[in-house]
Amino acid sequence: MIDMDIFKLDSHIGKYILVGQVGSKSYGTDTPESDDDFIGVAVAPLSHYTGLDHWENDGTLEIKRKETHNSEITIFELKKFLKLCLAFNPNVIPLLYLREQDYTTVLPGGQMLIDQRDAFTSNRAYKTLIGYAESQRHAVTECNTGKLGEKRKELVAKFGYDVKYASHTIRILRMGIEFFDTGKLNVYRTWDQEELKEIRSGKWPLDKWLKLVDSLLNEAKFCESRNILPEKPDYNRVNWMCMRLVDCYT
Repeated sequence: MIDMDIFKLDSHIGKYILVGQVGSKSYGTDTPESDDDFIGVAVAPLSHYTGLDHWENDGTLEIKRKETHNSEITIFELKKFLKLCLAFNPNVIPLLYLREQDYTTVLPGGQMLIDQRDAFTSNRAYKTLIGYAESQRHAVTECNTGKLGEKRKELVAKFGYDVKYASHTIRILRMGIEFFDTGKLNVYRTWDQEELKEIRSGKWPLDKWLKLVDSLLNEAKFCESRNILPEKPDYNRVNWMCMRLVDCYT
């Protein structure tokens, strides 16, 4: 893992209570070309909560070091992070389910968020995870290269479809199905890690991938029809955490 000092977080006011590595390196599906992606949670100064001040860009701090270290970090202000988790945002909620070694910062307040992560669980997870996978499937089959970076365009030109999106779609669906059954988000992949890498490297023809993704979508929608997740997240517990953390860190 890279030296976090490259982001110079100390130059941005806030208490960084939880920071972890996300993206392909947290899934175990990275390649030598994979970048280092991090997200985290910051408690802003008290004036953000009781006064008129604003923390960073509408509660989000983004620092890119792509050219020098192939890395970037996104920090969310506490209230914004909690709202994203309440909505079960598929790009944010995994921060609470990483392996211990994937965290670079875990203050007591950050550990509280991890320990209380079940407070965010609700049947919204069906819509967000299945919907995200469906949008990814569409992106793979449509291959709208105009929206892709140069490296992704090269993949489409070489393999005939976006193999990176294809691998992510399978991973998201399997993570979702596992979560719908167990309430745990298995971010780091074990049993299907090599298969995901095969898809990512273009070893699967498109028709084989489509057969698998559609089968998984059907399985995920069957889980949705069972609807065993709580109807709503535990808003009162999340609200209590928010007040407690602001009180402790401002």
